[in-house]
Amino acid sequence: MNRLSTPIFPRWRIAAIMAAASAVRHNASYHVHGFVFDPSSVFSTLQSTSLQSVPRSFHRPHRRLHDVLSATKKNIETSSASNKLSTKLISTFLTVTIATALLSPLPSHSSDYGSFTPEQRFIAEAWRVVDNSYLDRTFNHQNWFQMRQDALSRKYKSMDEAREEIDHMLGTLGDRYTRYLSPSKYDSVVNAATGNVFGVGIELAASNDRVIIGDVESSGPAYKEGIKPNDVVVRVDGIQFNDGKSTPDDVAAAIRGPEGSKVGVTVERDGMNVDFILTREPIKITSVKSYVSDKSGLDGKVGVIRIKSFSGTTADTVKSALEDLKKKGVKYLVLDLRGNPGGLLPGGVDTASLFLDANKPVVFVVNKSGVVDSQATLSDGFDLETPLILLVDHNTASAAEVMTAALQENGRAIVVGEQTFGKGIVQTIRQLDDNNGGVAVTIARYETPKHNDINKRGVTVDVSTGVDCAKDDALACLPKEAFRKL
Repeated sequence: MNRLSTPIFPRWRIAAIMAAASAVRHNASYHVHGFVFDPSSVFSTLQSTSLQSVPRSFHRPHRRLHDVLSATKKNIETSSASNKLSTKLISTFLTVTIATALLSPLPSHSSDYGSFTPEQRFIAEAWRVVDNSYLDRTFNHQNWFQMRQDALSRKYKSMDEAREEIDHMLGTLGDRYTRYLSPSKYDSVVNAATGNVFGVGIELAASNDRVIIGDVESSGPAYKEGIKPNDVVVRVDGIQFNDGKSTPDDVAAAIRGPEGSKVGVTVERDGMNVDFILTREPIKITSVKSYVSDKSGLDGKVGVIRIKSFSGTTADTVKSALEDLKKKGVKYLVLDLRGNPGGLLPGGVDTASLFLDANKPVVFVVNKSGVVDSQATLSDGFDLETPLILLVDHNTASAAEVMTAALQENGRAIVVGEQTFGKGIVQTIRQLDDNNGGVAVTIARYETPKHNDINKRGVTVDVSTGVDCAKDDALACLPKEAFRKL
């Protein structure tokens, strides 16, 4: 007789347990409350009588399951020695015990960790947020569950110690964008996203694990007070940002605030710290600028469009600039993307579409489950013929890299300058309970039209050249070789 049909546990109960387990199938793996095991092992595990075979069917152990199995084994051994229980009874009891352990949920909220200290609950919640959403399901090829167990086995004297533990835990992922946000940093990000905020007129970029001033608006408070491009951001209102983990978005969120309010900014310049007190104002960032230039040896004028970042209106602004340049009779186009940190992905996608035929792939966005969102052009772009060069540098990142790769791999433009930054991932931010800040988590990645992963690699240029020419003189960076490739 099949062990699952013993009279002690009716067939319908066993079927219900097995159906519940199989109902959570996802991409050739089953996910049951925080651990993963192979589909082929589901029914064999539920029917197995071997305690030793159970752990090997799981990629990540489960403390509750381990405890239950240990207790069950002990009870079975004792009962077997004294009472000689039947094999069928033992097998059925073990089957249902395992199934019940699998289907009992892990705590889903910090308040559910009743036996933990506040510090341990804090760590457990941060771990869970990353566990649920993180893109790399190998967690940088380490035992992520064991890291949780190790962290929760320790005692912490303060929340600061717990925060240090979370920083260490997330640091092992090797992803600077998946990080813990202190309460002050988290509040800054939220206020920037939801409130009526103002700034000081600077653009920020990442360089060698530091956040630097990429550019300064000539009409803004930062320019008037003396902040300069390439200054390294050290602190904003006392919050440290030179920790090797902060991103331009973190710093931007801290700098923004209510109109007329003050913000203290400390930068490093030539090895010295320089302090500034700035007044936040309404800032109109001119993200797109265009001009006409000449270059000796070319048989026509060159139109240059500098794109400093991408927003929802960038494509329309670039199209207007193109119309103006065409009226001026330009024969070549240069898109200057040096120092462009990205911005909104749709802005980069829509701008690339201006130069592409219909039905051309622009970018693929892949989530943790391998589900791919394909984004392609819907109609012919505005300019499909004018020879096009993209000028990039090591700070060209994210949405700017998406556009660069789309135009390069579709054969529409050549890329000149330096290897780009290599940020091909997407983040979300989740709040933690009890005003403990939040966690930024990488949840998806970009792939280029040819399915290349540019993260930590960047886009390789067609022509390598220096990029230190003035922001308003891009042609000074471009060798004649670049134009000969058009």
